[in-house]
Amino acid sequence: MDHDPVANRIADVARRQRCEVSATITSMESTCRPTIALDVVVDDGTGELLCTFFGRREIPGFVVGRTLHVAGRLVRYRDRYCLLNPTYVLVDDGCAPSGTSS
Repeated sequence: MDHDPVANRIADVARRQRCEVSATITSMESTCRPTIALDVVVDDGTGELLCTFFGRREIPGFVVGRTLHVAGRLVRYRDRYCLLNPTYVLVDDGCAPSGTSS
């Protein structure tokens, strides 16, 4: 049976590979063309990773400096490597109020 490896550091993530990383939000930008989306860049100390959330302009609890645990599969979308609508968990690190995620 084939095993689908999961990367736990951004530096180790390869295209089409699943990853689960804990990283800090370094920037966020809301876009509305061609669709509404929130682009969130996270950094785990080994590299940066773009997470794109479609249909969202903001997500409660997302602030620069907040730590997240994100999981998804690295894909190429619109000439960028990113996670599309990754699952996430807010890490209670004192940078922002605790919250729930979906």
